[in-house]
Amino acid sequence: MSQMGSASVAEAAAGASGAIRAIVLDFNGTLAQDDHLVAPLYVDMFASVGVPLTVEEYHRDLAAMPDREVSELAIRRAGLPFDEARRDALVSARLEGYLAAVAQAPPIAEHTLEFLRAAAEHVHLAITSGAFRREIEHVLCAAGVRDYFKVVVSIDDVANGKPDPEGFRRALAQLNAVTGSDPPIEPQQTVAVEDATGGAQAARATGMRVAAIRGPGYDSASGHAELLIEKLDPTSLELLLALGSTEAE
Repeated sequence: MSQMGSASVAEAAAGASGAIRAIVLDFNGTLAQDDHLVAPLYVDMFASVGVPLTVEEYHRDLAAMPDREVSELAIRRAGLPFDEARRDALVSARLEGYLAAVAQAPPIAEHTLEFLRAAAEHVHLAITSGAFRREIEHVLCAAGVRDYFKVVVSIDDVANGKPDPEGFRRALAQLNAVTGSDPPIEPQQTVAVEDATGGAQAARATGMRVAAIRGPGYDSASGHAELLIEKLDPTSLELLLALGSTEAE
């Protein structure tokens, strides 16, 4: 896999303050095309405590929320007293369900693999996700793409999940530490790609450029993303990099 060194294309372009030097990807629904796997697991989580939830409601209201918050919401809606053991059992069942669902075929499409190969030639790559590190690493390693990412920030690594911007800020700080970028990569030189409104909101709060994948999880009327794309592929990479030549709002 082609990786950039300290004297990378991104570093050479650093003199242009707006040049895109890093791309930070969400995981579920963005890097991994797994909406068809994830949403039913949350429907099952709610059903296990006797609460109905539709796939549409999941995408609209819950897609960016951390698992622990979603499970606590399910418990509250069920009218049950809060219990950490019950919450953690719901989270564990969802996690194990996901790992079982992706065991046969990593949910990273060929067009996304092409995106990663091309992107790694131009920018530093990172992940900021509300998913657990265990599931992210499992999919990345199974797909053979782990080495493309210098930084992975999971829900395990933050005190507050999306829409709080902590994960994106941590990812950028770690990218600068790991790459030794000089000058440091600035938020406006970074594009975050999300598929959920809350995630786009979190990235926007850091000052990053934001692109959203068109779909049920992102409300285009929110205005958090300045660019809508259909999927991650070489064509969308060109659009992401072109944000460096436009003025941020």
